[in-house]
Formats: sequence, structure tokens, C-alpha cells
Amino acid sequence: MTILFKFCATPPNLSQTQWIGPAGAHPLRQAAHTASKLALALAYREFSLLSPRTELHDYAQSDEASNHEWWLANREHLLEEANFYCLKKSPDTLISRAHTDQMTVGAVAELGLGVRSIGIDIEDEKRVLKPELAKIFLSSADQAQSLSLLEIWSAKEAIYKALSSFLLHHQLPVSKPLTLKDIELTERQNLAGQFRFKDFEGLYLGQKININNRNYLVFTASLFA
Repeated sequence: MTILFKFCATPPNLSQTQWIGPAGAHPLRQAAHTASKLALALAYREFSLLSPRTELHDYAQSDEASNHEWWLANREHLLEEANFYCLKKSPDTLISRAHTDQMTVGAVAELGLGVRSIGIDIEDEKRVLKPELAKIFLSSADQAQSLSLLEIWSAKEAIYKALSSFLLHHQLPVSKPLTLKDIELTERQNLAGQFRFKDFEGLYLGQKININNRNYLVFTASLFA
């Protein structure tokens, strides 16, 4: 399957009155939330052009829709989310968002073809993880792998989003809270491989991307049916 994603800098070039974030949240968090929504809007616009199943496919092909400002102005109407899993107005459109201090990313994909959920994570390649953080996500099996700590963290973050949003949206019970340590990475080749959590499994894929002379690590994950 294809996961389509777009980037938007944080904070976006907007006034505070245009921010769309949790009420009372720290300004930087509101800015990151807004930027990731803008990235999601741009990804969904392109996705609508490619997929005839989206509700806005016909509109997306019109001349009016070629103006990005319309999409950004209507992002809340278009992009109201259900449990960080899909779009309320287009339940077959799976979604995920992520951000760093400098960059955000929004991802969309089509439900089906055996895929039930997606997740995405973005990290600045210069980020140094604190040793105490490794205790939260690193298992004994992970320590024998060739992936770096940051790569394992980012892969598991993307997988966690795919799993947790699916479990929440479908109200599926789990015997204990999902943690990053519970996620098993298997069949690794470069930055790609499979993952498993209990009876769930799927694929993850990492990419190294340079944006404005800054290197980022982006991982996507797709949960199988």
C-alpha cells in the first residue's frame, strides 16, 4: 500500500488567531498542532486527486481546488479526526500526524487491501536520546539489531500510533496498556521490516529526508488485517 505524506514547517507562518490547537495548550504545542494539520490538509488534497473513493475526488480535480488556500481555510471541516485513526467525513481515509521542533508531517492512506491502520513519526537526525529514555522502549531483542536507538524509537513511535489508534477507534480491549517495549521488530533490512504485537502484525518503513538543509528520519507503519 502507499502512505502519502507531506511536510509543513513548525511554527507555520500564521498569526496566533489562526492556530488550531488544544485550548490552553502551550503556544509551541498549538503551533505544532496547526502545522501538522496543514501538512495533513496538503496530503489529503493530493490523496483526493489520486483516489476516486474520497468524497472530494471530483472537487479536487476542479480548477477551484488548485488553490491551496481553499484547502487550508477549510482544513477543520475536511480534516475532523476520529480517534487519530481516520477522517470523520471519510472513514476510509486513514490518517496520522507527527512533529519535531522544526518540522511536521501529515500522512493519509486508503483503508483496504489488507491494511487497517497507519502511523507516522518524524525525528531530527541530530536528536540524541537520553539513556533513561531507552529503558522505556528498548527490549533485549532490540539491542541485538543493527538499527540505531533513534531509528528503533522512531519506528516504534510510528507503529504505536498505528496500533493505539486502531485499538481506540474499534474499542478493542487489551489485557494491559500498550507500551513500546511490547512491540517486536522482525525481518529488518535497512530501515524496513515487519512488526508484531500479540496477534497484530504489519510493516514499517524508514526514510532519511533532507528538508532545507536539515536531515530528518521519517518512519511509517501499516497494520495488516
